[in-house]
Amino acid sequence: MGVVGVSFKWRVGRMKVVPNLGRLADVVRVVYYEISACHEPSGEISVVAGEVMLPPPERNHFVAYQNLTEEMVLDWTKKAIGTATIYDHEQELLNNLKDLAEPEAVDVMLPWSDEGDERVILFKNRGRGNG
Repeated sequence: MGVVGVSFKWRVGRMKVVPNLGRLADVVRVVYYEISACHEPSGEISVVAGEVMLPPPERNHFVAYQNLTEEMVLDWTKKAIGTATIYDHEQELLNNLKDLAEPEAVDVMLPWSDEGDERVILFKNRGRGNG
């Protein structure tokens, strides 16, 4: 499964604020975020979560808590975690979706073997009907 048909969605799960930071009130310091990836054709979804501590805001760019939007906080979050971490999260999500599409093979007992038989030969079954 490639990147085709996969969409990513970011969301803020919760935040921690500092009641007072200098002359600023209710300053967001920690953001707990989730990123979900959906493979549109199959409907498979994978989610990763993380947290990041935001740098103190510049006084002339401060936004009062009641005026925050999720888009603003996500923008700050993405800047704080950086492009390398964003790339790592997206790769993890893509790998998870691939694993969901192609489940890991497991050892199974041969259907004609007796459970008490210590000489049972196990084999890898990919579940595709070929032996």
